[in-house]
Amino acid sequence: MHRTGKRAEGISRALNLGLVPSHLSDTLVSAHVDLVPSLFNANDRARAFVIFRHPVDRAASMFYFLKGTGYPPLKNMTVDDYARSELIENNWLVRILSESMTGPIDMDNLEIAKEVIRRKFIIGLLDNKRGSFARFDHYFKWKDSPKYEKEFGCRKQLMDEKYASRHPLRKDTDTWKLLLEQNRFDVHLFDYAKELFSQQSYIFGL
Repeated sequence: MHRTGKRAEGISRALNLGLVPSHLSDTLVSAHVDLVPSLFNANDRARAFVIFRHPVDRAASMFYFLKGTGYPPLKNMTVDDYARSELIENNWLVRILSESMTGPIDMDNLEIAKEVIRRKFIIGLLDNKRGSFARFDHYFKWKDSPKYEKEFGCRKQLMDEKYASRHPLRKDTDTWKLLLEQNRFDVHLFDYAKELFSQQSYIFGL
């Protein structure tokens, strides 16, 4: 998992600097839900939200992002090569939520991941940003912040921008199938997240 090191280092640095107790930041963003809890304590507790993206789209995007940064191992690779290589993410979300970053995983890991997001997260979806931010506003009471009006223009622009992948993949193409094979458990988790999104809509009356 090539992206783990630097991000884990960033969380360690935040811990050493006392970022959370300093109250300088209202929101922290990280893919490392396994490490972020180490930043908090009984006096400074967290409430979590997540925006889900289709895992196949996410995997393709990661390839093009890394390739664009000049990541040497990808220099002469196509996205199909990437999907067949050891560099490809393999069910990243299920692995990190079930604390199984190495070795094979199975349906038990998927069920653990499902339970984590059910119990711990307010669910958002990238293809429904407006609905996602509406529930975040409602739950976290962001509208009560004195900064809300000042930041609203930027947030409105973000919500109004229709998400479109820079490198769209047609479903059921060979490339799609290769990436899907590496992320089948994450796709199951994504489908479950969409169910939770609907369930939470009723809870929040949104």
